[in-house]
Amino acid sequence: MTPEGDIYLTFTPFPFTPGDEPTIGVGTMVRKAGRWTMENQMSTGNPGLQLGHWAYMVQTNPNSASWNALPGVGTSVPTFMESCLDAAPKTPAP
Repeated sequence: MTPEGDIYLTFTPFPFTPGDEPTIGVGTMVRKAGRWTMENQMSTGNPGLQLGHWAYMVQTNPNSASWNALPGVGTSVPTFMESCLDAAPKTPAP
């Protein structure tokens, strides 16, 4: 994110294999309902199939309904993050 509020996102497939293409997203910080949100747009695909996505992304916390059921996936933040942590690269032992 730049000081002006511009956002550039790159989503890289994991596990990455040669030939995989990242998904590129751009956006800006905007005020929606009195809160700062990330307004993002992204597109991905190939000549035969293109996917576009637009969303306002808002922060969640344990006091928010979205903490227990993230929109679009219906699972809690802790459960969702477990799968991310399990997929993270492991640092080899010295």
